[in-house]
Amino acid sequence: MTMTMQNGSVAVPREHSIYVPVLIGLAALVGLLGFQAIELSQARGTLSAQREGQNAAMEASEKLRQQLGTIASKTAELAQKGDLDAKAIVDAYAKRGLQFVPAKPKS
Repeated sequence: MTMTMQNGSVAVPREHSIYVPVLIGLAALVGLLGFQAIELSQARGTLSAQREGQNAAMEASEKLRQQLGTIASKTAELAQKGDLDAKAIVDAYAKRGLQFVPAKPKS
């Protein structure tokens, strides 16, 4: 189909190239993927920093747990040796469901 212009020339319909929309779409996709990669990298860095911050608290809690275990085992030893106050503490905790186990002698 040909069209005739007012000045008598013939206009041929233009064919549009599919490459321009495809290139625009690919550029948008690459931009989106780049943005997502940067966001994920920043989130990973933040999570790593938070985990490192928790390590100090975990070490402190483990140290406290070991100290409490030592106190409990020493109290149980005293109770076995006949200390009345230590025996009262061990019995009170036994009623609440906590058992103090004396430390095993090292060989």
